[in-house]
Amino acid sequence: MSKYKYLCVPCRYAAKLEPYDLKDARCPTCRQPLQCFGWRIPVPRKNNIKAWEAIGRGERLTGKGKRIRSTKVPFSAAVEFVLRRSGAEGEVMDRLEIRGERTSDIAEIRGINLAAFPTPGEADLVDQLRRSGSAKYSLVAVLEERLVGHVMLSRMLSPEKSLGLAPVAVLEAHRGRGIAAKLITQALSQAKSDGWKSVFVLGGAYYKRFGFDSHLAAKFSSPYAGPHFMALALQEGALAAQAGSARYAQAFEDLG
Repeated sequence: MSKYKYLCVPCRYAAKLEPYDLKDARCPTCRQPLQCFGWRIPVPRKNNIKAWEAIGRGERLTGKGKRIRSTKVPFSAAVEFVLRRSGAEGEVMDRLEIRGERTSDIAEIRGINLAAFPTPGEADLVDQLRRSGSAKYSLVAVLEERLVGHVMLSRMLSPEKSLGLAPVAVLEAHRGRGIAAKLITQALSQAKSDGWKSVFVLGGAYYKRFGFDSHLAAKFSSPYAGPHFMALALQEGALAAQAGSARYAQAFEDLG
């Protein structure tokens, strides 16, 4: 995944950071929080004052920062050309609450998963895991009394005391702010405190930052086996001597 561009327009400073990994990135000169401009925006050279002034006005650059489009930046969460005001990123995270789901959240959680994925498969999976009792941790991210993200950990059939991480969903308008990372971190922390031994996930390199490792999962047979099938030991040595099969809850198999 491409790194996002975080800029300090007044100082004409740019940094490339991984999505969801911006905790307290600040300009080294003025120490103000950086603003996210998505990943496709070209960054002009520092001496191109005209281009930097255009960015400050909310205009969008084309080419390599040489031509300036006069229209304002349109909202597009998929590309994230949203201009975030200085300091807004930290303020959002300060107001964010991570908590367990409530009965009143169920419809809204389904809506989040329907919006986050191209098919209703993940939303149906969440509902089935909940109905079957396989869902062990279902956390939501709440911002200004509205749900903006969701994560679920479900009990696996094997290995013993293991959980499957899926799905993770954040509304498009709120991506790139670290919400998914906070959801995952909180879910893993709770699972570890409760004595669960390991967690498995099917995903990309993003999950490595939480400690997931494809080599740990390689010892287990699974229909998901491959470089994107990863595991995390929550307890020291939990997976060191284990092997066999890694089977998700029946709901995953029923989903196909």
